[in-house]
Amino acid sequence: GQAESPKWNEVGFDDGKWPAAMVSAHLGEGPWGKVGGEGEKNEFFVPYAFGIESGVRLVYTPAGRDIVLHKLAPGGHYAADWFDPVEGSRRQLATFTADGDGTWPCPAPAVSHDWVLIVEPAAAK
Repeated sequence: GQAESPKWNEVGFDDGKWPAAMVSAHLGEGPWGKVGGEGEKNEFFVPYAFGIESGVRLVYTPAGRDIVLHKLAPGGHYAADWFDPVEGSRRQLATFTADGDGTWPCPAPAVSHDWVLIVEPAAAK
């Protein structure tokens, strides 16, 4: 392999002298085969969650499917919004109270593509 270029990960780095990427196989070909697809089980085609326990939480969902949130404060009050990364729009979903075990089932928005759930603590009503 080649040595790492100094400062390759900085904003002003000029990658103009790097060789162009080569196609080793098209999507669905090569050693990895078909990736994803409707009705096909793919271990990486799952929601990805991150955030701060007592603050905002984000869940990226690569498909338009319902999800269930876990590890919320039991009986905690939250506000949820949907973010559509295709349209770049945010829509208020609901204010909810987590179940006694800290879960909440979230319906998917009416889209067939990826979406993001934004959950933030809300004041009790």
